[in-house]
Amino acid sequence: MYGSPFKSNDPKDPFNKAWPKPGGLGSGKPAGKMPKPDPSANPSAEPDSPPPVAEEKPKEKPKAVLSNPKWAQLVLGPKGEALGKDKALYNEKVKMTVDATLPDEIKSITKVEFQVFAVLPDGKKEAVGKVDGHIKDGKAEADGELLVPQAKNGDGKPLDQCKYQFKAKHRDSAEVESPALEAQQFAIKVRFEKDEGWVGETVKVLADTALADDKEVNVKLTISHRVSAEAKVKAKGGKLEYAYTPCLCGIEAKENKVPANVQVQAEFSLDKEKAVSAKNYKLKPVPEADWDDFSHDYSWNNYTVHSAFRQKFDGFKCKIEVKEEVVKAWGGYWVKMTAAGITGTAGGCPFAGYRWGRVQGAGMVPNQYHDGTTWKAFPTGFVPGGGDYSAVGFVKSGTKYKQVNGTGEWPEAFTDYDFSTYNGKRTKWAEDTHKRFTEKFKLRPKCCPKAADKEGCGYSVELTLEMKKVDAAGTHSISLVPGYGRSNAAIFFYDETRIAVAAHETGHLVGLPDEYAGGATDTTQPNGDGLAAGLDNDSLMGANLTNVKKRHFVNFLAVAKKLWKAKTGKDLDFIAAKA
Repeated sequence: MYGSPFKSNDPKDPFNKAWPKPGGLGSGKPAGKMPKPDPSANPSAEPDSPPPVAEEKPKEKPKAVLSNPKWAQLVLGPKGEALGKDKALYNEKVKMTVDATLPDEIKSITKVEFQVFAVLPDGKKEAVGKVDGHIKDGKAEADGELLVPQAKNGDGKPLDQCKYQFKAKHRDSAEVESPALEAQQFAIKVRFEKDEGWVGETVKVLADTALADDKEVNVKLTISHRVSAEAKVKAKGGKLEYAYTPCLCGIEAKENKVPANVQVQAEFSLDKEKAVSAKNYKLKPVPEADWDDFSHDYSWNNYTVHSAFRQKFDGFKCKIEVKEEVVKAWGGYWVKMTAAGITGTAGGCPFAGYRWGRVQGAGMVPNQYHDGTTWKAFPTGFVPGGGDYSAVGFVKSGTKYKQVNGTGEWPEAFTDYDFSTYNGKRTKWAEDTHKRFTEKFKLRPKCCPKAADKEGCGYSVELTLEMKKVDAAGTHSISLVPGYGRSNAAIFFYDETRIAVAAHETGHLVGLPDEYAGGATDTTQPNGDGLAAGLDNDSLMGANLTNVKKRHFVNFLAVAKKLWKAKTGKDLDFIAAKA
């Protein structure tokens, strides 16, 4: 029924609502707090809170703008030599620049940080330096240095080249990055033009460089850390080049054994920087060379001599042996007497105008001659010159005394003696001769960069005099005779008090002329080393029987060259140099 307070069961009935509870709307009692409207139930309903107020955006912070970063200048060393802008050297001083714009609000903040990086082969970057610059007149710049990166290449060696970049950053700017700059060691690709060679063969040491032409660097060649050669070279056309002619410097012998080959390393250096060859050079010395014989007949100032010795390389020693057959003999003189009116032959002397002579009393110049019957004093006014007489040996043959290597016969008998009586004298001769020639000068390759009067490489000389007794005299046998007389290369007098006479005569046996007036001199020798017109009294071959000189090694040098050629097929000249 219309207006019925009862609920209808019809859900569509508009009156199907519950009545208000007491105290509610129309109850006559105070109303309670109304619930907030549910906006989701009625989207168009307004919330009871005030509408939001839009926030005011903060002012944008002023920005600095950096642009155009570049390598402005490359400087090598304190002199300020400019190299250009596309390449540089390790440890080189550089100037970096960047254009900069500052708003007025931050114009007092001028610092710009520059950070330098090495760009490694794998693309990674290694920080090598940081420096600050300041903005002035729209530009910031800073001086830096291209320090060598710590990174290594595949074989553990420092990188010989890489690229560099720098980054620039103001406190209120974005970071900018420079173009890449190629940098390298002052010398790269250090190398030998070939892999191996003999001592004395020239080989070029090469390197590429960014140094300006005529910039000078040092080059050093080492063998097991021992210096073989040092020099200075100048850059030219982006290259460094040194012609290395290896000698024996730096090669070390162990127990006098020289290695068959050694490894040579090349090193260029500039100030404290070094660049070494990636591959060593195989250098071949001559560790040994077997005996070679020297034999030559000389004639000087009407004197003749047969010189003979043998020589070999044994480690760093050049061994020389003078081996002579010696015979027990007696001595006399032949004297040229044509100036005294003597002609024909007599007394067993087979040379026309000559006679056998002897010394009666002191001295070694003969003063008597045999006329075929008896001994006589020289005619009044006749004194033989140095070239008018010479000692000669005689050996016993039956009851006669025959001339050694000749047809003459001594006119009387000699007093016999025991050969062993003079063993000690022969030993002293050999020892003194060895001492005078041995280790006085070296046979040094001429290519050695060290001067002849300074310490350098070479083969030290060891000379040995060996006397072998034979019963029958041969063509070149030396007569060893008692008494006092004028010895020569064919006859040694035991009672000669000057022990150096044996070394002097050995000098003839290795091919050296006399260097005193009246002797077997050679005036064709060049002056120098104390020699003038073939004379030098202050020498072993001179009147004073003193010093062995460099020129006295002339035949040893020739044989050394011959030995080298036989072993290597290459020519190598030697000089005599102070040991």
